[in-house]
Amino acid sequence: MTEPKVAIGTVHPDMIDAQFCRCLADTLSGHTRTLLPFREPVLMARAPAGMIHVARNEIVRAFLAHPLSPSHLLFIDTDVTWTPEQLAELATTATTNDLPVLSGLLTLGPGDEKEPKRIPMLYDERVRYVPVSADIQRVFCTGMGFMLLRRDALQACLANYTWPTPWFDYGHRNGKAVSEDVVFCERLAELDIPVHVDTRIHLGHRKLFAFTPEETCAPV
Repeated sequence: MTEPKVAIGTVHPDMIDAQFCRCLADTLSGHTRTLLPFREPVLMARAPAGMIHVARNEIVRAFLAHPLSPSHLLFIDTDVTWTPEQLAELATTATTNDLPVLSGLLTLGPGDEKEPKRIPMLYDERVRYVPVSADIQRVFCTGMGFMLLRRDALQACLANYTWPTPWFDYGHRNGKAVSEDVVFCERLAELDIPVHVDTRIHLGHRKLFAFTPEETCAPV
């Protein structure tokens, strides 16, 4: 099996967390650099205030136009921490199991002495939390914090949805306002492209506070 080439895509604010920078430096200088294209291994786009979907779409556009045509795009958010080994494990799982969309396991919650429980970011069709039930678990959607996307899945979206937002957009589902990652996963589902999570790959998620989908769209 041909080894994949993975370009990293990062949507960023004006300032980037130092922990994220350390993880990225380790990835670019470690053994995983053989997984990355030797030119333009990292694609970055600044997210204007409240317009994360604009930056995500720009990164996918740049990935599909990449001069070396890497096989996969790995979105890594700037509030996520990881190891180079986890990137390699994700790529291996995706290629071995022929998975077009695969994420590591992200969680929400403070995870401190007061509230140690962290909630897996695994959601069903009603955008409700579901528990971990398998090493490689199919879900309706999950966050984009460490999401590996195969080129053909992104091309399928482009063929079916129009500019300026063929992949990511804001919208609503089941009467609730939803974020750009939910809309993207919804489009994948419409195209019969499955979304999986490797629940063995536990990532750091440096949120200042936790929230739930219900809280973001509660009626007023």
